[in-house]
Amino acid sequence: MANKERAETEIILSGGQKAGKTINELTAQSVKLNREIKKMEVGSDEFVKATAE
Repeated sequence: MANKERAETEIILSGGQKAGKTINELTAQSVKLNREIKKMEVGSDEFVKATAE
C-alpha cells in the first residue's frame, strides 16, 4: 500500500488576508481580484502594486 503525504500551503494576499483553502474559494477570490484590477487605471500606483503581487 502506498504512503500518502499531504502538503499545505498558506497564501497571503496583498491586503494581508489569507487566500481560500478550497479550489472554489480560490476561484472566487481570483475573480474578485481580477474585477478590482480591471477598474484600476493602467500604470497608476494602485495598479502597479496590485498586479505586482
